[in-house]
Amino acid sequence: MKNITKWQHIVPRFYLKEFKNEKNLIEIYDIIKKKFNPPKGTKPLCAEYFYYAAETGIQDTISQEVEAFFQNYETPISNFIPFIKEIVLGNSEITFDEKYILSLLMSMLYLRNNKTRSHIKHLTSDISSKTLKGILNVKGKDRFFSDYERDTGIIIDQKERDEFLLNLEKDFFKIEVDNIPHIEFLSKIPNFANLLCSQNWIIYISRIDENFITSDTPIISKNLENWDTQFGVPALAKSYFFSLTPKIFIRTYYDTQNTKKATKRKNLYNLSDAKIVKELNTIIAINSEKLLFGRKQLDLKKVLT
Repeated sequence: MKNITKWQHIVPRFYLKEFKNEKNLIEIYDIIKKKFNPPKGTKPLCAEYFYYAAETGIQDTISQEVEAFFQNYETPISNFIPFIKEIVLGNSEITFDEKYILSLLMSMLYLRNNKTRSHIKHLTSDISSKTLKGILNVKGKDRFFSDYERDTGIIIDQKERDEFLLNLEKDFFKIEVDNIPHIEFLSKIPNFANLLCSQNWIIYISRIDENFITSDTPIISKNLENWDTQFGVPALAKSYFFSLTPKIFIRTYYDTQNTKKATKRKNLYNLSDAKIVKELNTIIAINSEKLLFGRKQLDLKKVLT
């Protein structure tokens, strides 16, 4: 019988292990409870039972198909990380292919996390509600309800009709959405990687005692100032922040004035550069969902003070 993966990681273990200390544990700060949790290994972190099922926690074939899908990315990328660390820290040139593989890692971490899932489910629910309003507007109330009763065999009395119409009009009516829209969106990992790879990058390298931290939301996106439309900020116009290891941090950005896409290093040698590490760590901390992770508890304390 084929093995079933029940405990499914939102943030993959091969990435989290980069933040393990000499005891093979990761320091944890609970943002919600505002306290430090006991340090742990990677297995219990950022995972839920059947997270990639249509309904979280309920076993189905979809959850296992997603696991198999991720293996196509995780195995080669996990083997690539030691190589790219050596390249970055050794100041060797970062090729386009190496930048693209890093972009795949960032894309995978960004699209599979819980914040992205919640956002996609919210958008899907909102679009469904607007579609329902459109159908009601075209058909009219009487035909709308008569068609529903004919198709479902469920009779709706006048009180229920009035309550439904009021809730829909006031946006009190929310359509429950399962995980399928998010799971389908995972197929866009290569597309989003292309977007990240097309941006400018600054790679910060901490050569001082200060370490970068990570979280249950490893990739943070921020909107550029004075850039917005009626449809929101385009994904390409956002800046993305990512701690690859305690010593390597990547910031991407879109430069409207420069079409040449650059990848630059910024070595942090001086004690005065500790401010830069804290600023980048703070962006991770204030935009993450529930948990912060660090190699040392002191790394987390410095962000919180």
